[in-house]
Amino acid sequence: MALAIPRAEAGDTAAMTMIGTLYEGGLGVPADLAKAARWYGLAADKGDREAQAALAQMLLAGRGLPRDDARAWTLFAAAAEKNQPIALFNGAVMMLDGRHAPHDVDKAADWMRRAAEQGNIEAQYAYATMLSDPDNPHADPVAAARWMREAATAGFEAAEIDFALMLINGRGVRKSAENAFVWFRRSALRGNAIGRNRLARMYAAGIGTQPDPVMALTFHILAKRQGLADVWLETRLADLSDADRARATREADRLDASSAGIEAEEADAAANAAAAPASGADKPAPRP
Repeated sequence: MALAIPRAEAGDTAAMTMIGTLYEGGLGVPADLAKAARWYGLAADKGDREAQAALAQMLLAGRGLPRDDARAWTLFAAAAEKNQPIALFNGAVMMLDGRHAPHDVDKAADWMRRAAEQGNIEAQYAYATMLSDPDNPHADPVAAARWMREAATAGFEAAEIDFALMLINGRGVRKSAENAFVWFRRSALRGNAIGRNRLARMYAAGIGTQPDPVMALTFHILAKRQGLADVWLETRLADLSDADRARATREADRLDASSAGIEAEEADAAANAAAAPASGADKPAPRP
C-alpha cells in the first residue's frame, strides 16, 4: 500500500485498481467497500478495464454504493471493448436480459464466446448452454459439448452434470454411458445432490457400471439428505436386506463426513461404532 499510493497519486491506474482490490478484499488493510469503490472509480474514469469491471460488479450487487444497473452496464460495455473477460460475461448476461442493456442475442453470444476463450468458466458454461439450445438458429451441439467439457474439467458443478447428460444421450459427443458414469461420480463425490441422484440411478440400473444396489442406496441416501427424493429409486431398492441398508447408511455417513473434512479413517470408525452389526457377517461397502 505504501508503494501503491504514491504511484496512484501520480496517475498510475494499475496502482489505483490495486488499492481498490486491497480495500475490497481487506488484504493487508481493513476492508472498506466505499474506499474500494472510490479507487476503482478513479481508475475507471481513466479507462482502466480492470477497474471498470470491478466497479461495475460492485454497482450490480449494490456493494459499497447504491445499486445502479444502468451505470454497471456502461462500465461493463467500456471494459468489454477492451476484451476484459468478466465484463464480457456480465455484459452478455445483461444483453440477454435486456432490461438495463440493449437486448441483442447475437452480440451477447459473441461476448460470451470471447469470455469463454479467455478461460472464464461461467462464460464457458453459458456459451455451451446457448449452443445446445435447439431453438437457437446458431445451435452447434459439437461446439456445445466441447465448451461444456471445458467448464466441467475446470470444476463447474452444473457443467459436470450437463456434460454427463450429453454423454448419456450422445448430444454433440460420442455416446458413452461409461464416461457419463465417471462424470456423475465426480460430481457426486464433490457433494452435488443431482450428481448423487444420477449416480445412484446408474448403480441401480447397471448403466455405465456393474449393478450395485448397495452403492445405489448409498448415493440415494446422500441425495435425500440434501432434499432430493426419488420414488423410482425407493421402489427399485425396496427389497434390500436390513444388512445391506446398514452398509449403505454407514458408507453414506463416511462420505458425508469425508466431504466435511473429516479423515476417512475417523469417519469409518465413527460410523461403525454408531451402527455396529450384531454379527461379523457385514462387510464395509466398497468405496467408490
